[in-house]
Amino acid sequence: MSDENEKVCRWGILGAAKIAYKNWHAIRNSGNGIVAAVASRDKVRATQFVADCQKDAPFEVIPRVADDYEAIITADDIDAVYVPLPTCVRAPILMALAKSGKHILSEKPCATDAAELSITIDQCKKHGVQFMDGVMFRHSLRTDRIREYIRDPQHFGQLTRIASHFSFYGDDDFRSNDIRTKSNLERFGCLGDLGWYNILFTLCMVNFELPQRVSGNILSHHRDPSCDAAVPMSFSAELSFKDGVTASFYCSFESDLQQWASVGSTHGHVWLNDFVIPFSGRKPRFNAFHTTTEGEHCVMAMHEGKTEIEVNETSHGEVDSQETKLFRKFAAIVNSGQLDWSWAEASLKTQTVMDACFQAGLSGETIELA
Repeated sequence: MSDENEKVCRWGILGAAKIAYKNWHAIRNSGNGIVAAVASRDKVRATQFVADCQKDAPFEVIPRVADDYEAIITADDIDAVYVPLPTCVRAPILMALAKSGKHILSEKPCATDAAELSITIDQCKKHGVQFMDGVMFRHSLRTDRIREYIRDPQHFGQLTRIASHFSFYGDDDFRSNDIRTKSNLERFGCLGDLGWYNILFTLCMVNFELPQRVSGNILSHHRDPSCDAAVPMSFSAELSFKDGVTASFYCSFESDLQQWASVGSTHGHVWLNDFVIPFSGRKPRFNAFHTTTEGEHCVMAMHEGKTEIEVNETSHGEVDSQETKLFRKFAAIVNSGQLDWSWAEASLKTQTVMDACFQAGLSGETIELA
């Protein structure tokens, strides 16, 4: 927890999306932030959201329900705003927040394309406000520990291959009613909702070096009757980096919940089966493998060579969980006045790669990245 004398970041929340409940709790646990106000298109829904959250994770002063988004944008008692609004309607809101001096924590994907996001980040820099996306695993000790482990040539060797899979099954109600299946709100479908994590994890492992080539496949799609275009429901991609490192990922709304990642090298590999949201009831962990074989002629033995590495962190809902660390880190940056543009640059690179994957999936061509 933060020191009791530390400056407090005053948060506004735009929208009452499901993820906003979790993030309210994270702000409450952060120790250096409070929720000051909430706004939604439906004021009744926003009022219920505040009531529900206060019951589970109360603030001493009940956050007010603002009349509309503009009231949050122009408020004098709000330092930072969490924005879980749909991607295709988010850009003007983010621009307005930047111009009003509000620091921005944006849900992913951050924009409809990299050009749009670049303009938003330029406005943030112009007006001196922090920008960060809302991916939680980047703030986990585990991610740092994996990055440290794979950079140790004595243990790991030379990086060669990264693979990941993030999926869940969306039923008929999901297909009909969820905004992630509507191209006028979320044009990237599963690629934006899930693939962002795959891409960001991959980039984390290669020190945010962009791939040289990207290919993508829209394996299945869905078009809502109210929309002009379809969205990807299952998507796969292949990324090629310099020095022979390659990566692949699969994301889908049509497969049971999986969230695994593998990082391979010349001398071993790292594997984890919960790279986005750590499994509950245990501390986050990953496995390091150095598989060996022995034998001759007709007899061959395979030895797993597994080492389990655990980090001292709670899986969720506590002061040391990754979601709480996200909000604590963001507020610490805001409160210090020392803005950190590496977070915005990571978001822009992730968006750039996602755009290339999407373009490759639509065109069937390999995309070259400068």
